[in-house]
Amino acid sequence: MAASGAAFMTVVIAQTANAFACRSSSRWPGELGWTTNRLLIPAASTELAFSFVMLLVTPVALVLGHAAPPAAGWAIAIGSAGVVVAVDAVDKRIRTRPTRRR
Repeated sequence: MAASGAAFMTVVIAQTANAFACRSSSRWPGELGWTTNRLLIPAASTELAFSFVMLLVTPVALVLGHAAPPAAGWAIAIGSAGVVVAVDAVDKRIRTRPTRRR
């Protein structure tokens, strides 16, 4: 059940990071500013809060087959946000780089 909870939170946190990354097709989120979309932070906060309820409120978690993950599971889940943003930044840098003619 802890593995299920870790996988669930990894998906939720990575998708939250993806919401920030998808605001531009050519610029990474740090370049845009993290607060330029005034509704994104409350929406992401609501999503995360709801996810914590699904994971940490025992009756709900039992129905869903979840349990709080161990520290390693939390580390992977939280680290997934950094991985998503980093891969997005690399992709955007490669795609927006001027092409060289031969």
